[in-house]
Amino acid sequence: MPDSEENKPTPQYFTCLPYINLGDIPEVDLGFAKIWNFDLSKEKYIPDQALREHIEIIMKNYKQSYPYGEREEPYLPIKGIGFINIGIPSGHRPSKSENEKINDARLLIFISFLARNNTLTRNANTGHRMATSENYAPLYFSAVVGSKYMTENVGFAVPSWHGGILIDKNTFISPKYIPRPNFSIDEDLLKSLIELRSKHKRFFRRIVSAVEVFYESYYNAPEVSHNARILLQASAFEILFNTESGKIREKIKLFFRKVADYPEDKRLTFESERGGKIVKETGTIREKWADSFFTLRNHIIHGEIPKEREYFFGKWQRHFDIALYFFIFCLKRKIEEGLDKELFGDEVVWKNWIDKLSIPVKRYIGFEYDGFGRRYWERMRPKLPTGKP
Repeated sequence: MPDSEENKPTPQYFTCLPYINLGDIPEVDLGFAKIWNFDLSKEKYIPDQALREHIEIIMKNYKQSYPYGEREEPYLPIKGIGFINIGIPSGHRPSKSENEKINDARLLIFISFLARNNTLTRNANTGHRMATSENYAPLYFSAVVGSKYMTENVGFAVPSWHGGILIDKNTFISPKYIPRPNFSIDEDLLKSLIELRSKHKRFFRRIVSAVEVFYESYYNAPEVSHNARILLQASAFEILFNTESGKIREKIKLFFRKVADYPEDKRLTFESERGGKIVKETGTIREKWADSFFTLRNHIIHGEIPKEREYFFGKWQRHFDIALYFFIFCLKRKIEEGLDKELFGDEVVWKNWIDKLSIPVKRYIGFEYDGFGRRYWERMRPKLPTGKP
């Protein structure tokens, strides 16, 4: 006889981040949500043994290619998978407000990771520390204990729940373009975002909206075009500064003059494109970058085909990479504005450096993200000992 409604097994709903790689970190507590390590915390968060063992079978199907040489088994089970817990029973599908919490959790962790690791000074090994949007892409699924089937929620253009998927045949092989960095974050940035979320919800929603659009630019998959990435990053700045697209270039240059302009900064004269005309402008290297980046955005949005050199600032540094540095810098300034206090000491500086890890050794000149810049030392100076008795 078929199960009655009372005896019918209840699907259990889960959201996980298969590629976050939490390593030896049991959980990350955001207050309104927790991201917990399935390998280390499954008994705590899934106390029901039958359910836990059922989910273990599902998680073993997530695998990655073995990176070195040949093996009898070319695929390894993925470790450090993160599950998102927002304090609700897993026996019902998340509501709209609950999905917002889940989305906030992964985006806050995403930008806090990038702020710490994807802003490191470039050398031959920095790529091993970096993550991309795929590391924070959520997987929504449901399962019934004892069933040999599972259901997945996938798609956007054509969203659908796929049911009747055989668990023991549902293997996922991680694409090689998804990085596997060790997990670490800018904890000060994360704490400030959590505080902003609790104290200034409307301001926070604009901030997290900007982060989400930037997130969309940062997939490592080759299907996302370079032009789409630039447009998304430019849009993220527009949301962050709450301004119209035609005014963001001037607004961000004025912002740099206000918060990132020092007497020792060199003043440059550069050409700026205005309505099809070229005019001369004077400003710092940061202002010159902003002018160049948003000029590239304008060329793309108006259907022009940018020359290859337009995607770079200087001889080698991509606008795409520099935009991350300035987005993090501006994001932190906006958080300080929202919380009405100084919290960070980072700067984006133009400098020379040597990569001694490359063979042959490489010399670079370009933008570098400095987590302990002039702002930090100016704030610390009154606290430093003077040497006087």
